[in-house]
Amino acid sequence: MNAGIRFLKVDLIVQRIILGVYFTVGLLGMIVHSFLFLALLMQIVIGIWQVISAFVLTLSGNKRRVTYLLAVVSFFILLACGVALVSNRAIPESVFLFIVGLVIVPMVFAIWYYVITQIHYNEAILNPSQNEDLKIEMEDILDSEELY
Repeated sequence: MNAGIRFLKVDLIVQRIILGVYFTVGLLGMIVHSFLFLALLMQIVIGIWQVISAFVLTLSGNKRRVTYLLAVVSFFILLACGVALVSNRAIPESVFLFIVGLVIVPMVFAIWYYVITQIHYNEAILNPSQNEDLKIEMEDILDSEELY
């Protein structure tokens, strides 16, 4: 198994754990409202993980994550504009905008990226020779002459 496929496997495992905790805490938050803040914190954690993963895979030559990264950057620009408009009283504060901007859109992005990663991993396992974007070259330093 090459380094790219191992990276996708680790990425999927970490995403499953974080998303599982996120949805569990979110469901608990519907019962005990103090858990809602933890759900928002979990969104930050999954967001950071997925953006770093997409950035690493894009830098390694994977073109599949560029659309996701552009969507995330666009979302942050729109979010910043929305915050500026609300703080300047240009638009009224709204619970609906809060829920859409800070809960629903990030949740859709998280699920979207997870699905992209799962599809990519499945394709890499079924056809490892056709995944040129996963050929990450790594030097094996333990076999290096410098150690001896």
